Amino acid sequence: ALVPKGSSPSAIDLNKKFTPSELRTMCQATAYGLIAAEEALKDADWMPEDEESRRDTGVAVGIGMVDLVDVCATHEALKRGYSKVSPYFVPRILTNMAAGQISIKYGFRGPNHSVSTACATGAHAI
Repeated sequence: ALVPKGSSPSAIDLNKKFTPSELRTMCQATAYGLIAAEEALKDADWMPEDEESRRDTGVAVGIGMVDLVDVCATHEALKRGYSKVSPYFVPRILTNMAAGQISIKYGFRGPNHSVSTACATGAHAI
C-alpha cells in the first residue's frame, strides 16, 4: 500500500514518531512496521502486561525488501572510504529487523518470524 510521507494530515511524518537516534538505526520499512504494529495492537485491543502473556505473544512480519536508498547511500559513502560507512548499515538492511524491533518495543517473547518472499510476502506472514 502507498503510505504518504510528510507533514500533511493524511501523511506519516517519521520525524514525529521517532527520535533522530532511532531513525539512524533503522530503515524506513522497520519504522513503518513499528507504526503498523502499534495500530494493529490497538485495533486488537491486545497489550499483554504480564510475563506469561508476553511470553505467549509472537510477531510475524513480512517485508518484500528494504529501501534501496540505504544501499545506494552506503555505496556512495564507501567510495569516500571504509570509515564513512555507518556501523548501522547491515542492521538497517536486514528484513527481519522490523519483527525484532516490535518484539523489543513491546517485550514480546514468543515466536519471532520474518518472511521476504516477493509478491507472496503478505500471505506468508499471515
